[in-house]
Amino acid sequence: MEETKKKIEELSFEEAMAELSALVQSSESGKLPLEEMLTGLERGQKLAAHCRGKLGELERRIEILTGGDKDAPEWSPFDPGASSREI
Repeated sequence: MEETKKKIEELSFEEAMAELSALVQSSESGKLPLEEMLTGLERGQKLAAHCRGKLGELERRIEILTGGDKDAPEWSPFDPGASSREI
C-alpha cells in the first residue's frame, strides 16, 4: 500500500470514492497478502464513513437551501431493489 496517501479528511467525496473502489478491486483480486487486505479494509471503512458524512452534509445543505419548503421533494432512503414507478 502507498505510504503517501492523503489523510481521509482531506479527500473530496470523489477522491474517497475512487480510492474505495480501487481498494475493493484490489481486495477482490485475491492477490493481496492478508495484512495488506486487512489494512485496506480498515482504510475502506474509514473512507466509507467519510463519504457518508459528506453526503449527510450535502443533504443538510439542500434542506437549508429549500428552506423546509412544503413543495420540496421528500427525502427517502434509496432502495436499489425497488421497481420504477408507473406513470
